[in-house]
Amino acid sequence: MIRARRIPAPDDATSGGKFPFVMFCIFMISYFLHLTQRLPALGAIRFDLLLGAATFISALMNRPKPAAGEAQGFTPIGKWLLIVIGYMFVSLPFVEWPGSVLNKGLEPFLKAVCFYFFVTSTVNTIGRLKTLTAIFVACQAFRIIEPLYMHMTTG
Repeated sequence: MIRARRIPAPDDATSGGKFPFVMFCIFMISYFLHLTQRLPALGAIRFDLLLGAATFISALMNRPKPAAGEAQGFTPIGKWLLIVIGYMFVSLPFVEWPGSVLNKGLEPFLKAVCFYFFVTSTVNTIGRLKTLTAIFVACQAFRIIEPLYMHMTTG
């Protein structure tokens, strides 16, 4: 009979702290609800950029230290991401219109890489995953219901 080992949940002292996760949650709310477009003062100070940079710095500063004899490397998905980035640079001279690809496709790719880094560096417990999923679903539900609400109230 095969028994599953129970893996202890990391506490905040070993999992990188709570601050980067809270910053990432605020960043997600701001990004998905477009708060910088709704509140011009936040747009003027580039709130999403500042929040993303603060999240990145706090995630780097609060990374858990590897145990003795344990190497801290990339996950298999992280390795594939590096392979895709390398493939992009190697294949750039061979594409027909590299200017249009860099102009239109680079920004969404960099956003995806940032979200990948934020999720992998801050979400390391089931509770955090549930919280992040709830925030994402709530933001998307608000974005779907808002036009209906606006149509019903203002026409």
